[in-house]
Amino acid sequence: MNPVDISVIFSILDTPTVISHRHLGGLFMKKVVLMLLFVVLTAAAAFGKGFQRVYSQDGNDVWAVGDSGNVFRSFNGGATWGTYPLGSGLLRSVVARSSFVGIVGDGGTYYRSVNNGESFSSQTLALGTTLRTIAFASDSIGWIGGNSGTLLKTTDAGATWASLSAPTAQHIQALRFTSTTNGWLVGGSGTIMQTTNGGSTWVAYSVPGLIKDLYSVDVNGSTLYVVGAEASAAKSTTGGASWTKLNFKIDSKSDINDVVATGGTTAYFCGGGGFIRKTTDVAVTYSFQLNPMLADLYDLHFYDANKGWACSRKNSAVLRTTDGGTTWSLPTGTTVGYSWVQKFSGSSIGNTFVIDPWNRDRIFVAMSNAIYLSANRGDTWALQSGKTAGGGAQHSFYISPKDSNVWLVASTGTPEGVKRSTDRGVTWTSVRSGPFTSYGMPLEMDPDHPDTVFFAPDGTSGANGIVYRSTDFGVTWNIWANTSFRSPCDIVVVPESTSIMYVGDGVTGSGQGQMWRSTNSGLNWSSIYTTTGSEIPMIGISRHRNTEAFATAWGSGGVTKTSNLGVSWPSVATTGSTWGADVAKDDPNVIMYGVYGGSTSYLSTNAGASFISTSLTGSNGGLLCYDRGTFLVHQASNGVWKYVITYTVPTNNAQTVSLISPDGGQTWQGGTTYNVTWSVSNISNVKLEYNTSPGGAWQLITASTPATTGSYPWTCPYVSSTQVRIRVGDATDSAPFDSSTNVFTIEGALPIQLLGFSGRAVNNTVVLDWSTLSEINNYGFEIQTSVQDSLHYFSVPNGFVPGHGTTNVPHAYQFTVVNPPVEAFYRLKQIDLDGSIWYSDGVLVAMLTSVNEREIPSVFAVYQNYPNPFNPSTTIGYDVPVAGHVSIEIFNLLGEHVATLVNETLLPGRHNVRFNGEGIPSGFYFYRLKTESYSVVKRMVLMK
Repeated sequence: MNPVDISVIFSILDTPTVISHRHLGGLFMKKVVLMLLFVVLTAAAAFGKGFQRVYSQDGNDVWAVGDSGNVFRSFNGGATWGTYPLGSGLLRSVVARSSFVGIVGDGGTYYRSVNNGESFSSQTLALGTTLRTIAFASDSIGWIGGNSGTLLKTTDAGATWASLSAPTAQHIQALRFTSTTNGWLVGGSGTIMQTTNGGSTWVAYSVPGLIKDLYSVDVNGSTLYVVGAEASAAKSTTGGASWTKLNFKIDSKSDINDVVATGGTTAYFCGGGGFIRKTTDVAVTYSFQLNPMLADLYDLHFYDANKGWACSRKNSAVLRTTDGGTTWSLPTGTTVGYSWVQKFSGSSIGNTFVIDPWNRDRIFVAMSNAIYLSANRGDTWALQSGKTAGGGAQHSFYISPKDSNVWLVASTGTPEGVKRSTDRGVTWTSVRSGPFTSYGMPLEMDPDHPDTVFFAPDGTSGANGIVYRSTDFGVTWNIWANTSFRSPCDIVVVPESTSIMYVGDGVTGSGQGQMWRSTNSGLNWSSIYTTTGSEIPMIGISRHRNTEAFATAWGSGGVTKTSNLGVSWPSVATTGSTWGADVAKDDPNVIMYGVYGGSTSYLSTNAGASFISTSLTGSNGGLLCYDRGTFLVHQASNGVWKYVITYTVPTNNAQTVSLISPDGGQTWQGGTTYNVTWSVSNISNVKLEYNTSPGGAWQLITASTPATTGSYPWTCPYVSSTQVRIRVGDATDSAPFDSSTNVFTIEGALPIQLLGFSGRAVNNTVVLDWSTLSEINNYGFEIQTSVQDSLHYFSVPNGFVPGHGTTNVPHAYQFTVVNPPVEAFYRLKQIDLDGSIWYSDGVLVAMLTSVNEREIPSVFAVYQNYPNPFNPSTTIGYDVPVAGHVSIEIFNLLGEHVATLVNETLLPGRHNVRFNGEGIPSGFYFYRLKTESYSVVKRMVLMK
C-alpha cells in the first residue's frame, strides 16, 4: 500500500472512535523510509491554522493543538514538525504523561492515546460542553475544566472521567495542580480558586479591580501568578493569602495570555502581538525577550529552565528556545512574508490614529475631514456618517479617556488650530487658533495626565514660538512657554517621566531640522541636535522603555534613537525621507517607520538594530503600532493600509531511521558495554535487536528506548560470531527499521552464560547451586574447593557434573558436598568438549558449629544470593566483623538505583536480607554491600 494522507474527519460516537497516526503502508528502505506525505502549512492558506496550546513532557517530543483539528508534533524539540490532524473542531489543550496523551476541545471533544500518540480514541464528555483545559498531577490522576464551571476528574490515566461539583458558574480557563490534592483554577470575571482535596471543594479568592477574564495561573512554592484579558495580572507571594495587581503598562490593553513560573523568582509572560517578558525578581522588573513572532502569542510551555515553546492562534509557527529565552527561533525552514493591504482610500498627513480608550478593539482615524472607525483592529473600516473632523486637513486627533463623546483635533479648517467636539464629531468648536504647516502634528496629550494637552503652532517670526497648555482637555488654554520653535512637527511627552518632553521642529527647505528637549514639563527648552534634512516629522516612544525614542527626518538624516531620555540621538538608519514612526504598545523592541515618497516601510524587532523593508504604495502620513502583530499606516494620498505577516512552516511526517554504529567491520568484546547509535525523524521510541548469523533469529536488546537520545549502552553478550548485525526500528511496530550495512564481530565469548553460582550450609552439608542461560560445547563442571583462601583450589572427590553441550535453553545445576570443612571457598571449573577450561568466581560457605565459635565473623563478606535466578524474591547473606554503618543497594544494568535494602549501623554478626523483585522487569541486577572500609558488588538474575 502506498503512503496516503491520513487527515481524518469523523463524528464523535458514544463508542470511542480510534484514529491511527501510524503509517498505513510503505516500503522498507535502507536509511530512509517515507511513511506519510510531505505537507506544507501556510498561515494564509487552507492549512493556515493557529494553536491554542503547546506541551512537552521530555523536552524533545512536543505537541501543539489548535484550530480545525490542527495537531502538530515534533520529535526534536520543535526544530521540525509533522502534522497529525484530529477531526475538524477547535482543540484547546493537550497534556502528555508517560505513554498517555490527552487532548480536549469544543463540543466535549476528548482524544486519548495510550501509546504515546501513535493512535487515539475519541469520546464526547460533559454532554458536549466546551472543554478548555486538561491538567495531570500524576500518571493516573488528572482534571479537565470547561465552560460554566465544568470540572471532570480521572483516577485511571484518562480511561474514565467523573464529574465534580461545579466550583463556579464561570468558564474555567486554566487548571494548575502541584500535587494530586493541591490545585488552582482561573476563569471568567476574575475567578481565582484553590483546592486542597483534589477538586472536591474549592476556596475562592478575589483581587480588587481584577474583574476581566483570567486565562492562566501558575504556581512556584508560595508564589502565584494569574493573567488574563486586557492586560489583567496579579501575583501572590503568600500562597494566595494576599495579592498584588501587576501593571504591565500596555496602552493598547492587549491580553496577557499565559504565565509560566520556571522556578525560584523567575517567570515568563506572553500575549499581545507576540511579546515575551521575563522576570527574575517575582515580577518587580521585566526584560522583553527578542523573538521573531509578529502575532498574538497564546501559550507558553517550559520543560525546564532552558527549553521552552510558544505558539500563536494566528499561525502554525511554534517558537522554541533552548537557553531560557535568550534566543527564540522559528521552526527550521520557516519563511515569513510581509505585505500591505489597502483598507480604504483617503488623504492625511500627521498621525491621526486613535485607539478608543473605552474599547480596545476600536480604532479611529481622521482623514479628509471625515472620521473612519474599525471595530476589529483595522481589518475593516466604516465611514462615520454625519461626523466630521474639524474641517480642512487633520494633523492630530484625540479622544478623552474620561468621556468618549469628547474629541480634540488639530485641523486646517477655518480657523486653523484646535477644535473640540462633545458629541463625537457631529459639531465642533474652535478652542485654540494658531497656524501650523501642512506637515506639522502640533497637538499632544500627556499620556499619564490625559486632561493635559499641549499645542505648539508655528512661530510668527524668529524666536516667537509659543506653547499652549490646557488641563481640561481643551476647554481652556494658557500660554505655557515662549520658545524658539519655528514650525513644530511633533510633540512628545515622555510616559512615566512627563517632566521630559521632546519637540521635532523644521521648515521645509531650511536644511536644518531641530530636536528640542525640556526637563521641566515644557517650560524651558534646549536644542539637542540638528539634522541635514529640513524637518523631524515624528517621534516614536514606548512607556515600557521610556528612556528610548526614535525620531525620523525628512528629506535626509534617516532615523535617530535616544537611549538616555533625549540627551543624545545617534543614528540607527540612514534611509532618506523618513516620516511616521511608532513603537509597539506591548513591546519596546518593535518599531516601525515609514517614508514620504519612498513607497516603503521598515520594521525592527530588535529595538532598531536591524530593519525589514516592505513595499508600500504612496507616501507615509502616519503610523500606528497597536502591538507586535497589528500595524496600520495612513498614507498622505491613498488611505489606510494594514500590515499582513504570514508564516509558511514546512511539515514532514516522513518517518526515517538510520543505524550509525555498529555499521560493519567493528570487533567488540563479549561482556563489554558499547554504544549503539542511530538517527531518526518522527519516531518517539525505538527497539534494538541483534542476530549472530545470516538469516538467524533477531534477539531483543531493548524493547523501547527514547529515539531522540540517539544512543543506547549495550553490553555485548558472551557469544562468538563474525556475522553479527544490529537492527533499530520503531518500537511500536518495528517499521521503519535499519540494520548494520555490514557484519561485525563479537569476540571473547565464554563457553557458557552463567546466571549465578551460590553455596549454602544445610545441616552438615554444603549445597552448591548454579544455572546457565546458554551453553556452547560444554562438557561439564568440576567442583573445586579451598580451605586456605580464594586462590589455592583442589577438586572435590567425585565432584563432576555433566554439562549439556550446546544449548540455548536455561539449565539449573546442584551439587552437595558431604562432610565439608568448617569454612571453605568453592568454585566451578567448566570444561569444554575441546578441553578448554574456565573458572567461576569463588563463594565462601561456613558451617555454624557453636554460637561462641562462629557467631562473630572475622572479615566482611557478602554471599551470592539464593536462589539465583530468582522470581520474585531472593535472600542475600553477609558478614559484619565489627560494628559500623552498612548499606546494601540494588542497581540495574544501566547503573540506575533500584532499591536500598540496608542503610543502618549494625552490630557484628552474620546477617541476611530479602529482596523482592515484584514490579521490576526481568534481567540482570547488581547488589552492592558498602561500609567505610569495604565494598563489593555481585550480580543476580531476575527471571520471570
